[in-house]
Amino acid sequence: MTEEIELQILASLMRFPQKIEEFYYHIKPAHFSKDIRPAYIQIIKFHDDNVPINLSVLKPYISDEVALGLSQAMPIPEFFNYIPEIEKSYKLRAQKYIAKKLSEASMKGEIIDSVSLQAKIDSAPKMLKTFSDWSNFYEQQPSLPRYKTNVSFLDSCLGGGFEMSQLVLFSGEPEAGKTSLGLQILENIAESYKACFFCFEFTTRQYIERKMEQNPRFAQTSGKNLFVINDGYDISQVSDNIKHLSKMGVKFFLIDSQMRIDVPKARSMEEEESAKFSTLAKLAHKLEILIILIIQTAKGDSNNPMGSKKGGHESSITIRIEHCLPNKNDPSNFNKEFNPKRRTIIIKKNKQTGKHFKEEVQFDPITLSFKRDDVRSRENQQQVSNKE
Repeated sequence: MTEEIELQILASLMRFPQKIEEFYYHIKPAHFSKDIRPAYIQIIKFHDDNVPINLSVLKPYISDEVALGLSQAMPIPEFFNYIPEIEKSYKLRAQKYIAKKLSEASMKGEIIDSVSLQAKIDSAPKMLKTFSDWSNFYEQQPSLPRYKTNVSFLDSCLGGGFEMSQLVLFSGEPEAGKTSLGLQILENIAESYKACFFCFEFTTRQYIERKMEQNPRFAQTSGKNLFVINDGYDISQVSDNIKHLSKMGVKFFLIDSQMRIDVPKARSMEEEESAKFSTLAKLAHKLEILIILIIQTAKGDSNNPMGSKKGGHESSITIRIEHCLPNKNDPSNFNKEFNPKRRTIIIKKNKQTGKHFKEEVQFDPITLSFKRDDVRSRENQQQVSNKE
């Protein structure tokens, strides 16, 4: 955008002061070029102080070149139409600034944090969009990728896999297999993508030795993509590790579990526990990553994380695992509280596709893995078909 257009905008603000407040909602001083910025700042100040705005009152605060340009600029009522050009011009300046800093650091042999560099730049102009505006915008964007878990019943319900920018909660009865399902998903994803497991509930040695017994080749295959963290329980340390790893290309995180994360003391347990979920949800959105958090629930409330009703609202997807009653006709289930080879999976909340899910699936107590019971699944589908 040329300085002539910026000057025309300022001349229009002086001519139509009733539009200044609305224009300022969208455009801040940083969005103007360096030479024109002081004039805009002063126009806003005069407007706030109810001072009539004209060139004579502005002259003491602006350069002679800008004053001359304003005297020659032609005001127009439709100057709001220039906002997209201001946005583009500002983003180009910000891009040049980042490129310059990165180039200077490279010449000096320094490593610079591009994320923190971008954080120092003011937000782009704020534009409110109608439904049609958003529709046109998304038509020009690539479709959101979905990452397969290779756990068939989950991928089916999720429309092909997980999308990014989500906090996913896993709840369930004790020893139902929350960690096992989380690790099955994470290890499958690690076949192709970098992932991280916060191993807080049991020792790293236990996890590594058990996995190597099941799959001796894992360390040389998917294990190269899987980071394992077993310290730093404070929520600030967890956040720092997630931020650091996301810069290294890690997009998938499993945290085991809610009760192992420490937070600063607050006025109530509700406030302390809720801080965990809000922090992780914001990280998932900001960094465009997927965070799976294993949670605990109270006996009287299986719908919400223990100590935090708000925690359930922060999640995009909530999955619960429950035991199945033992098969009385199977002698191996004699005197057992539940069937060791079956679990019920319930997707209780699903913002991604809106689909809900409840199905009894197979669980292998040796490999600690889940899979769909194809026979039972076909029977369920047949029952639904008959009802229709």
